[in-house]
Order: sequence, then structure tokens, then C-alpha cells
Amino acid sequence: MSEPTAFDFTKSRGLDPRLENRILTWLDFFRKSPERLERSLGVVPTIQIEPITSGIFSDIIATWEGQAIACGIDFGIGATTPTMLVIPGTMARALVGQMLGAPVVVEEPEEGAEEEKAEADSEEEAPEPEPLPELTRVEQSMLELFINEACAAMLEAWPDDTEPPTLNVGSIDVEAARCRFVAKTAPLVCIPIQLTIGGTTAILEWLFPPTAFGGFEEASEVEPTPETRRNLERLVRSVPVELVVKLGEARLLLRDLAQLKAGDLIILDKKIGQPLSASIGRGSRFVGWPGRVGSQQAYQIEELTGSRDSAGRAA
Repeated sequence: MSEPTAFDFTKSRGLDPRLENRILTWLDFFRKSPERLERSLGVVPTIQIEPITSGIFSDIIATWEGQAIACGIDFGIGATTPTMLVIPGTMARALVGQMLGAPVVVEEPEEGAEEEKAEADSEEEAPEPEPLPELTRVEQSMLELFINEACAAMLEAWPDDTEPPTLNVGSIDVEAARCRFVAKTAPLVCIPIQLTIGGTTAILEWLFPPTAFGGFEEASEVEPTPETRRNLERLVRSVPVELVVKLGEARLLLRDLAQLKAGDLIILDKKIGQPLSASIGRGSRFVGWPGRVGSQQAYQIEELTGSRDSAGRAA
């Protein structure tokens, strides 16, 4: 027998599959309609929505490599909840450069250069990568403009006639790991969005507290179509139920019950001339009379009684 695995109740358990499917369907419409982003970038970006994950904020931070830039987005249907979009520094630079008309060019390594670099790294320790220069206030404003355009494109891609979510873009924080978005031990839901601009590809992470999806859960309850209703009704009507006709009842002491034998008579509480009740489940449903049809016993319904609770009210 295998050893039992400890269950960590502090970790996020992710989203309900129906809710997750609704969110991914929405973002897939956004992915397939990137033309609006072309207005600010000058090129059509490639967008890929990755599977939704969940984890503790401190564990998510530990996966970031290099500089990460954060932007707050108030999100929700009805009441809003603060969320955070995390953009790798290289992608932030690529976005700003594209908007300024000076796209970032990724140089392809020459043939054999990768092997030479690997040999050099094996001989001596590789130097630390140089930090990216900080974004100026103008560059931060341009990045906010791009995120506003992306949120507007998401709202345009809302797939049904229900109320779309609110997406209010906040300010840029150039040090995402140091921002006070939530406590480091807080569970978060992460929607990874792979974005490609020119020769730069990076994963943007949209981080949500689990409480941000309250309105989505209500909206995810889609009203069934008339055809679905008819199918459900046919299914329910084909379910077999058991009808029990009760001849009567008697209360016996346990010692009397133990002494019963073939041929003994048990006096029931029903008198001759009283109708018998028929029940479905635990509740009485009909009253009627016993009889026969050919060689079969039968029961003729006289009145529909309905199930009654302990107070005598019809259920």
C-alpha cells in the first residue's frame, strides 16, 4: 500500500472547470482578433493563451527571470477586484520600441556561434546579464496605452450578450516582485498569455485573487435553450419510479414479532371500506381502491393527495 500524500489546504485549488472554460473561450476570441492592437503597435502581434494555473504569490515570483514590470487592472463583473498584469522587461522594451517606430531587433547567432559560446562558458563562468535600463515616464505611459488598447480589445471580444467585465487600467510598477499587490503567501490564479512582437516572444502573466471571479460564476450559468429543455424533460419523464400501495399498518412489540408463525393473523389499522394510500418515495401521492383486472391485482385512483410534511401542509 502506498504512503498517503499530505494535502496542503493553503494552496489554491484552481478554478471550476466550467468557469475556466468560460474564461478561456473569452480570451480565445481576443486571441483571434488582434487587429485592434495593430493600431498602436504598427504590426499584428501573435497571441497564444496558455492553460490557467494557480499557486502562491511567492512561488510565482520565484519563476520570474530578470526584470518584471507590473500593471494594476481592476477587474470584475459588478464589483471589481485588483489584479496584476506582469510583463517581462524584454517584452516591455519590445512593445515600447515598436510603438516608437524603433522595433527591438533580435540578432540571430551565426552558424557555429552557439557551440563556441557553450565551450567558452564551460571554461569560464558566464558574466551576469546587464540590467535593462529603467523605463522613462513617457515609456511607462506608452506601455499603459498599449495595455488599455489590449483591455479594450478584450471587451470587444466578449463572446455573448451578458454584461462584460470591467477592466480599469492602473499605473505601471517597474519592480513587479516588490509591489504590494497581495501578501506573498496569498493564493493566486494565473492566466499566462504568450505574446510575440517581431523577434521577441515572452509570457505575460495575468494574476487574479480567486475572489475576482464571483460575477463570472453567476454569468457562467447559461440559460438552457428550448431544445435543451425538451431533451431534459424527455430524460426526466423516462426515469422509472416505484409506486407502493399500502394495505395498512400495525405496531407490534418485539417479543410478539419474535413469536409470529405461519397462520397467525395481524390486525391492521385500516377498516373495511377505507381507501388505500399509494406512495412514491416517502410521500403519499394517491388514495384509491383495490381491485383486479383479469388475473392481476389492480388499484383504482380516486384522489390525488400530494406529499405532506409533518405540519400537514402539502409539499
